[in-house]
Amino acid sequence: MARLRNWQDDVNDFHKALEIPTAIDDDQDVKIRRPELRAELLAEEACECLEAMTGQAWKIAPEMMGGSGEPDIVEAVDGIIDIIVVACGAACEWGIDLQPIWEEIHRTNMAKQGGPTRKDGKKLKPEGWKPPNVKGLIEAQQQSKEELRQWAARRREELG
Repeated sequence: MARLRNWQDDVNDFHKALEIPTAIDDDQDVKIRRPELRAELLAEEACECLEAMTGQAWKIAPEMMGGSGEPDIVEAVDGIIDIIVVACGAACEWGIDLQPIWEEIHRTNMAKQGGPTRKDGKKLKPEGWKPPNVKGLIEAQQQSKEELRQWAARRREELG
């Protein structure tokens, strides 16, 4: 039976297209790879998100948290899922359907092919790259909700 595409499939395709290492489709062992880069990228994106939510600058530094000193794949994967759940929970609370926004961001991520690579291995945007239209998609969702509210109000009036 064919499996439905999911977000991880899109990210795996993105990794392949930009020649970012991926071990999901091969027989490599399950293990943490490039932990410093992944931690840096997560901190960078988390800080951008936190700043956008609160209007305040954020900085996440390794010394802010404790640690055992050794990488732990089980705890790392548990943490990834917790981050996904908390992030999706925020979107649910805010009334945002993430799927169309995911598709737009995936489309623009795939357009990063041919861009330069930062010294630490992060792929950067090529010249001429255009950012995703997240604002337009959120505005469209809000407009749809407003239209639904207006329709419901008219319907209530009709039904008395």
